[in-house]
Amino acid sequence: MLFKKSATVPKRKDAGSSHLRPLIGAALLSCAVAWLMGHLDYKLSWAFAAVFVGLPFVFFAFTFPRFGLMTALGLSYFIFFIKRLVYNYELPVGLVVEVLLITSAVGVLVRSFLHDEMRPDWYKNRITVMVVLWIAYLLLQAVNPNMTSMSGWQLAFRGIISFIATYYISFYAFSSLKFVRDFTWLWVGLAAFAAAYGIYQEVAGLPPWDLKWVTSSPTLFALNFIQGKFRKFSILGNVSAQGIFMAYAAIFCLIMMMGPFKAKIRIYMAISAVLMLLAMAFSGTRTAYAQVPAGIALYVLMTINNRRTLMLAMGAMAVFIFILFGPIYTPQIIRIRSAFFPSEDSSMQVRDKNRSRIQPYIWTHPIGGGIGTSGEHGREHAPNHELAGFPPDSGYLEVAVEMGWIGLLLNMAVKFVILFTGVHFFYRCKDPEVKILYAAYICSFFSITVAHFAQVATGQLPNGMIYNCTYVILIKLIEFDRSDQSSSYFSS
Repeated sequence: MLFKKSATVPKRKDAGSSHLRPLIGAALLSCAVAWLMGHLDYKLSWAFAAVFVGLPFVFFAFTFPRFGLMTALGLSYFIFFIKRLVYNYELPVGLVVEVLLITSAVGVLVRSFLHDEMRPDWYKNRITVMVVLWIAYLLLQAVNPNMTSMSGWQLAFRGIISFIATYYISFYAFSSLKFVRDFTWLWVGLAAFAAAYGIYQEVAGLPPWDLKWVTSSPTLFALNFIQGKFRKFSILGNVSAQGIFMAYAAIFCLIMMMGPFKAKIRIYMAISAVLMLLAMAFSGTRTAYAQVPAGIALYVLMTINNRRTLMLAMGAMAVFIFILFGPIYTPQIIRIRSAFFPSEDSSMQVRDKNRSRIQPYIWTHPIGGGIGTSGEHGREHAPNHELAGFPPDSGYLEVAVEMGWIGLLLNMAVKFVILFTGVHFFYRCKDPEVKILYAAYICSFFSITVAHFAQVATGQLPNGMIYNCTYVILIKLIEFDRSDQSSSYFSS
């Protein structure tokens, strides 16, 4: 036993004071840090705080990679909220997440060499082969002759490194069903908090820090103020990220609600799903409105013989029909309806024209114009490129114009292999908990692939990080089928 009680150690008379010493030391150190921050230059004070606060987290991330992954996940929810709260929209909070992930990955690498804690065949699976091919293609884009500047690719390279780190850590971290549960509980709980904050914004109005941010530029104001109301972005980066993530999380909770768990767990998932669906509606993100029926439809197809599935399908269909044709005409309901009648929406017609206009370019540039050359990123990093300022809108269209039709085919192949692997293991596994986790992660993942048709749905945190971890979860869950794991939080 690691913390075995010893009978030979005599009791110390100053035991009480020994427990107080760390607390007194921490209090004195906190006072010293606070005093120095108050008397130093603004930038220097933040650097000082980063050293004293950040170094312990970096140390723990290196020593305990699972801690690093979970801390990075938790922080990823609050990156933009912190920026708005301190009224500093350029604060590099996202860099902290990247540092934690890279440090944790280095920690896993050291452990694999010193203690052989990683299975030597961890990379021998379909998904990893496809991921390696995709990463190789992204790296080869650095020598794309159609690029006019390396700046956009260099910015994307940071994301590539973070993805590699997340993927590698995940193979180490998801070595037990217990950690899959812990990871799931963390991101679902924080998603429920994000939903509740979005509803608070709707009911009580935007707090001063959120209002100042959303009115800080004409572009932001025009995007967020529609039909006399502000769209709600909660603690995330923008309304699109909020809506897409809420739809993703709601699908997950609705499916988990159907699992073999105790009533209190199913009730918690049901309440969370309702909060997330409301927050999704308040975000005004039409892409998210199409996500939910797509994810539920796949679940119905996968479990059509289940009585609970038929009940869920009938209930979902009734709600869907009522929303589309019921006698309700609130701004949120009108916007939801517009998502399912795109021919009547002027913005969708503009997007269709843009897609038609850019198709000749895609066919004549099989490897694309280069990463970071389209949209606002292109205008900033490659202003002389012919794609600069072109609004890709769709994630798949962005891949097609920047990485060509070859990149688009490879990207879709990666997603197909992930979904195929997940569905294959779903039908193979027998354990009810593992099976429902497979269903929830597969259908949520599928909803993101659908959302990617209308928007860039996988880039922003925290959704991107959970999405990337899902690759490994779908590989690892089958190992826990009928295995002797510790008691489940879901069933306790």
